[in-house]
Amino acid sequence: MVQKKRNQQVDGLKGIAMLVVMAYHFFFRYAELYAPGHSLSIPLLGKWGVIGVTIFFVVSGYYVAQNPVGGVQI
Repeated sequence: MVQKKRNQQVDGLKGIAMLVVMAYHFFFRYAELYAPGHSLSIPLLGKWGVIGVTIFFVVSGYYVAQNPVGGVQI
């Protein structure tokens, strides 16, 4: 079985996107979900959380397109 090399830059981008999404959930959503009345909110993080999710899904779609399941190629 031949294993393809992974693109480290794209993997790094996916890792950064995951960190942004985790930070969004901790800082932006924490007060809403676990501690009403306490604010850990960082205003710009709300928009960066959405961007992080978008980047994560785009990069994941890139890898799915590179390794199609069932022989379907794009």
